Amino acid sequence: MEKKIVTKKADALRLFLTGIALIGLGVFILNTGLFTLQAMFYIFGIAFIVVGVSNILRLILHKVRGKEGAIPLSTAVLNIGLGILVITFQTMQISLFGIICGLYALLQCAIRALNYYILRRNNVTGRVKDLFLSLFYLGLGGFLLFSPYLHVNVVLNIIAVYFILYGFTYCNDGLKEVIPVQQQDKIKRKIRITLPVFVEFLIPKFVLDEMNEFLAPSDKYKEHTIPEVEEIKLDEEPDIEVFVHMSPKGFGIIGHVDVCFEGVVMSYGNYDHHSQRFFEMIGDGVLFFAKREKYIPFVIEDSNKTLVSFGLKLTKEQKQEAKRKLDEIIVDLYKWVPPFYVGRNDYYASRLSFNVPTEFYKFKKGKFKTFFVLGSNCVKLADQIVGSAGIDVLKMNGIITPGTYYEYLNNRFSSKDMLVISKVIYN
Repeated sequence: MEKKIVTKKADALRLFLTGIALIGLGVFILNTGLFTLQAMFYIFGIAFIVVGVSNILRLILHKVRGKEGAIPLSTAVLNIGLGILVITFQTMQISLFGIICGLYALLQCAIRALNYYILRRNNVTGRVKDLFLSLFYLGLGGFLLFSPYLHVNVVLNIIAVYFILYGFTYCNDGLKEVIPVQQQDKIKRKIRITLPVFVEFLIPKFVLDEMNEFLAPSDKYKEHTIPEVEEIKLDEEPDIEVFVHMSPKGFGIIGHVDVCFEGVVMSYGNYDHHSQRFFEMIGDGVLFFAKREKYIPFVIEDSNKTLVSFGLKLTKEQKQEAKRKLDEIIVDLYKWVPPFYVGRNDYYASRLSFNVPTEFYKFKKGKFKTFFVLGSNCVKLADQIVGSAGIDVLKMNGIITPGTYYEYLNNRFSSKDMLVISKVIYN
C-alpha cells in the first residue's frame, strides 16, 4: 500500500482564469451566433483536408522507401472529401447540427416524460417539474427538426448561457479557495452547473483507464483487501465514505455509488433481476446493507471493479442530520430475499448474499420505490444521506450520475477545505 499526506492542490488563480475564459467564450458565442458555428466547420474542414493530404504524402514516402503504408489510400481520400464537403456545404452542416441537437432534445423529452410517469405511478410529489421539462424539450426538439437552420441560433444561445453559468461555477470554486474555511461552512447547498450528462457518463471510464495505467506495474502484488493508493489530508478516520465503482464493461462503464456509514455499506440499485425491464434501466428499487470489510474484496473479486473511496469528515450536527435522513429512508423499507444461490453465473444479489452477510430491502412507497438509471438512481439515494454535509451537486436537469459525484468529490479533495479528507483506491 502506498500512503501519502497531501496538501492543498487546487489553484485559485487557475480556477478564476478558467471561469473567466468560459464566461468570455459564452459571451462571444452569444454575440456572434452562426458566425462562430460556421468558423468551427471551416476549421474542421481544413483539418480534414490537412490530415488527408499528410496521409497521402506519408503513403508516397513509404512507397519510395519500399515500406508498407500504414493508412489506406481510401482513408486519405475520404478525409479530403469530407473536408471539401464541410467547407463547401456549410448550410447543410448547420442544418445537420440543428437536427442532431433536435434529436438530443427529444431524447431528453423522453427521459423526463418517463421519469414523470414513474413518479406519478408511485404518487411522489414534486413531479410536475419533470412534466414541464419534458414539454420544453418536446417543443425545442420539434422546432429544430422541422426547421433546423432557422432555429439553430436558439441552440447556440443555450450553449452560450451554459458556458457562462459553467464559468461562474469555476469562479465560485476559486472564491472558496481564498475565503476562510469557517466561512465556507456557512454556504448552503445550491444548484451547481456541471458537465453535460453524456460527458459525465464517460468520466468513470476515463478515470478507470488512467488508474489502470498507473496501477498496472503492481498488479502481480495485488491484494484485494488492501488499498493500492491512499491519499489523506487529515490523519483521522472519516465519518462517511462514498464509494465510486468503476468497471470496464456493461453498465459498469457509467459507474455506481455506495455510501458507508458507521462500518455499514448501503447500496441502492436494480438488484431484483425479475423486475428489470427497458434494457435493465428500470426495476424495483432495492437497498442492501453489508459489512464494509467483507463487501469491498467481494465487489473487486466478483465484478472486476476498481473502487475509489472518498472519506468525508462531518461536524456533530452533520452526523445527526445524516442519521435523520437515513431513518427517513429506513421507515419505508420492507424485507426482500434474493433468489437462492446456485452457482457462479447466478444473479448478483444471490452471489452477494451467499458470500457476504447482507440484508436486502425494497421500498413500500416514495421516489425510490422504482429504480430508474436516469432518475431515482444510486447517486440520488446516496445524495439523500451525504447531502447534509454540504455536497452541492444538485443539477438543474435533476440527473445526477456517478461521474458527477466523482468529479465533485475529487475537486473537493484537491481544495483546502476539510470536507473530503481522504481518497483511497481499491483495485
